[in-house]
Amino acid sequence: MNELLDWHWWLIAGFALLILEIFVPGFVLACLGIGALITSPFALLGASLTVQLMAFSVSSIVCFFALRPFVLRTFYKKGEEVKTNADSLVGKEGRVVETINNAIDTGRAIVFGDDWRAESETGDVIEAGQHVVVVKRDSNLITVKPLKSSN
Repeated sequence: MNELLDWHWWLIAGFALLILEIFVPGFVLACLGIGALITSPFALLGASLTVQLMAFSVSSIVCFFALRPFVLRTFYKKGEEVKTNADSLVGKEGRVVETINNAIDTGRAIVFGDDWRAESETGDVIEAGQHVVVVKRDSNLITVKPLKSSN
């Protein structure tokens, strides 16, 4: 078997970079891979190493500035933030199990069977046993407001 020629190396590098793009998203390695694939015919036609490197550089840069923004807009769209279980608490009802008093930083509420550290939305004291609705969640702290009718 004949030894690998320059254009073979450009093809191998191009496909390897395109495959590596799967593991490193951002379409940077793909631009380099496309540049290597475009350079392969130059090497096949016997262009000098300087011409090959210029072809690689120019095609990679053009791909990076012309194709990459389009690809990022099209395929890397940022969708709506997915709500986790804890984020789905907002709007749910619960019951205060320890009096909520923001001034002395006390208060706990049970929502869906889970015990949460709680604070009052308005700063008012909410007595234990009252029913509340969650208006915000921040880490392990929920902000609640009392329901109109409480038990």
